[in-house]
Amino acid sequence: MKVNSWQHQIILGTLFGNGYIFRTRKYFYLGFSESHDRNWFKYKSAELETVAARVPIVYSNNIWKWHSTSGDWSLYDEKFYKGDYKERVSVMYMDTLDRMQDIAFAIWFGDKGFWYSNQRIALRASKFISQDPAITFFNEVGMPCYKIKKYI
Repeated sequence: MKVNSWQHQIILGTLFGNGYIFRTRKYFYLGFSESHDRNWFKYKSAELETVAARVPIVYSNNIWKWHSTSGDWSLYDEKFYKGDYKERVSVMYMDTLDRMQDIAFAIWFGDKGFWYSNQRIALRASKFISQDPAITFFNEVGMPCYKIKKYI
């Protein structure tokens, strides 16, 4: 499995958004789902076409699901999860945030972002055990950021 730098950024944004790494006993896979915007789903699917499974898309119960081929997705697993096979939790690391480019943040916003109030946006990150790295990151780059308890 080989991804180019653009796809790498799409994957990072997706894993912060509605993506996930799932494991079987032998292999790792990338997956994501979408229930609201089919065009957004089709865009991401097209960007990741070279790493898609032979039949990557399933539609069930009003949800579009996509998954990759098996491959060395363990590198992404290490960036977004900790814990053993059965008790994994989603984590975010400053190092991963530091390596993200604009497209990765745009993908995260496209998946989990929304307009919060007058000229403010929000990024949902409730799947992570802590949102503190994101808060620290955005504040350090000059984008005031804080946790909105109502959306956690």
